[in-house]
Amino acid sequence: MSLFSRILTAPPDNFKKRIAIPSPISGRVKPLDDMPSRVHTERLLGEGVVIAPSGYQVIAPFQCRIESLPKTGEQIKLRSAQGLLLLIQIGVNTQRLHGEGFVFHAKPGDVVKAGTKILDFNLNRIKAKADSPLCSVTLLNSDKVLGVEPHYRQVMALDDPIFSIYL
Repeated sequence: MSLFSRILTAPPDNFKKRIAIPSPISGRVKPLDDMPSRVHTERLLGEGVVIAPSGYQVIAPFQCRIESLPKTGEQIKLRSAQGLLLLIQIGVNTQRLHGEGFVFHAKPGDVVKAGTKILDFNLNRIKAKADSPLCSVTLLNSDKVLGVEPHYRQVMALDDPIFSIYL
């Protein structure tokens, strides 16, 4: 875990607001340290969690603007109305697939409501051709929050939170 980790095991005493972030992908939530990527384990992108996917869709976890969604499909950056920046990475080194196995339902610049399908991905193809099928969900501006409390368990997209943010 990084020296600058913002992971909490309980709410901080001085928080003013708690925001539960629903999962954008169905699967098993794990610590960010399980991601086979130094960028993630050292928290260079921010704090977050890893999801071992059991589904094949990325769902908007809240009303947001799609800031970026490359044609290769491996990363989706979302901005909430409150200014939270969420980065969803599908697998490790899936950009090598050049978009093969990804079906887009949204594009950069779209404003979508919670529950909107953003992307379908072929999990079997990712397992066969990428370095790892694990997906990360990172709060890019986690330095602006008091802390992030992960919820390590099996989750259904949109139904279950992956972490809570304390402001």
